[in-house]
Amino acid sequence: MAAGGPPGASLFSTGEALVAGITGLTDSLNRMQQLCFSRCCCRVGPQGEVLLRGPLEPHLEVWEKACVDRCISKHMQTHQLVGAELAAAHSAAAAAAAAAAAPAAAAGAAAAHQPFSFALM
Repeated sequence: MAAGGPPGASLFSTGEALVAGITGLTDSLNRMQQLCFSRCCCRVGPQGEVLLRGPLEPHLEVWEKACVDRCISKHMQTHQLVGAELAAAHSAAAAAAAAAAAPAAAAGAAAAHQPFSFALM
């Protein structure tokens, strides 16, 4: 929470949050690309060593393309499922916080706005 700011204020400015989001997305895509490429486009040598594609093999085979496509598709589906679960959890937490704050605010407002009466004097 920002010092002196409203309770919902962020520590980051909009620009910083945007840069952080883009940086995270770029990092995630790079890791996904490296993982899928190493799983699908590497060959194992006779002694068990990993053989990467050489300069004489500039194009992917059909099965390698299909493997990379499936790998990236699985990662994207997982990302969407996790994002949906996190959004649902966040909205449920926000709704619970709003529901807990509403009766307290209503009670405080009712106590603060009691009519003045001369009968109590």
